[in-house]
Amino acid sequence: MTGLTWHRVLGPLRHDGHGYRPGERVALTPAQARPLVTAGAIAPADPDRVLVPDPLGQAISSLDPHDPRLWTRDGKPRLEPLSRLMRRPVSAAERDAAFTNPR
Repeated sequence: MTGLTWHRVLGPLRHDGHGYRPGERVALTPAQARPLVTAGAIAPADPDRVLVPDPLGQAISSLDPHDPRLWTRDGKPRLEPLSRLMRRPVSAAERDAAFTNPR
């Protein structure tokens, strides 16, 4: 299983059609992250952080971080959009286990 890890954006970044500003977080596979870490665009992943499981992690990373309709006030993905993407109900506990870092 290829997992996603959260990385802090160090400079303006465009990834998968989304723009990220410094300080925001982006979920990437190791293969996606490697050249961006080398270029200094993102920080290395914290080795103590849990990998975001697939496919729920992929669903979370596909959410537009700038669309407030997709996120709760405390920065977590809303369950309704995740459930639609997963084509099944997603519980808060399941979402929280997959979403280890803020956007």
